[in-house]
Amino acid sequence: MKEEQKEKVKKKVNVTRLLITIAIVLVTALVVGGVTWYYMDKSAKDLKEANDNEVQALEKQITILKKTETAEVKSKADTTSDWHTYKNTDYNFQLTLGDKFKGYIVNKDSNNGIDSYLFSLPTTDSQYVSVNNNPAPVFRITIYTDAKYQELMNQEGPKPTFIKSSNGKTYAYWLATQWPSDWGLTGGENGDIKTVVDTLKIN
Repeated sequence: MKEEQKEKVKKKVNVTRLLITIAIVLVTALVVGGVTWYYMDKSAKDLKEANDNEVQALEKQITILKKTETAEVKSKADTTSDWHTYKNTDYNFQLTLGDKFKGYIVNKDSNNGIDSYLFSLPTTDSQYVSVNNNPAPVFRITIYTDAKYQELMNQEGPKPTFIKSSNGKTYAYWLATQWPSDWGLTGGENGDIKTVVDTLKIN
């Protein structure tokens, strides 16, 4: 009987140990699985958050680039469309220039209180460049008081061509004495310069 009781106790102990072992294994598995799931979930969330931040940053950069590109295109369009119109802020007049004047330069100079605006163009005429300035002068608009203009017209010597008078001032122009061969500009009563100066508008 004692042997049987010992055997029963031994089996009971073994079963208990087995159950405890199984319980430990299950708890360990649950803990390990939970911890693993937590870190995997956290990693996934962190990765998603990082990706979302990167996407937002890229979207912001794209928006900025689009705005910049639009502004540049508008600026280029404005420059292209506006170069034909010369606006003088000193005397508030403007001129409309044709395609032959693309790339023109305007320089202001004063002599005895009389202001002039010299319009010049670049040239590829090698013979002209070797002995003259480049860009080369095309015409000059000079603003006189009406009294100064009348005084000039009563004197001997070369005289400018009248354009118009306004508010006590007379606008006149002088033509360059010679032009480079590559311009293709015409002078005279119906030439390119007369066409330009006839567009003079005082604002």
